[in-house]
Amino acid sequence: MSEKSPVTRSHVPQEPLTAVSHLFGGALQSRVRCGACGATSDTVDPFLDLSLELLGCTTLLAALRRFTAPETLTGANAYKCERCRRCGVPPGSTPSTQRS
Repeated sequence: MSEKSPVTRSHVPQEPLTAVSHLFGGALQSRVRCGACGATSDTVDPFLDLSLELLGCTTLLAALRRFTAPETLTGANAYKCERCRRCGVPPGSTPSTQRS
């Protein structure tokens, strides 16, 4: 059973709410799971836009599904688990979006 981690927020200065941020803003939550012990680490970052890979996608929904698909972090992107201190064990990373 994986241990639930606290959600951390990146150290991005909090900007005043504007009409643009109210209409288009949101929060991007990323979860990384250790492949060795199953511990998770969650991070939430504010956003005003998302960079989606459109090549090979026929719809916006397909591009969003690709953006939020789990990926394996390896090599220079390898995750070092804070709980078991192992590095390079194939974990998963899953981004998701939220409205602010």
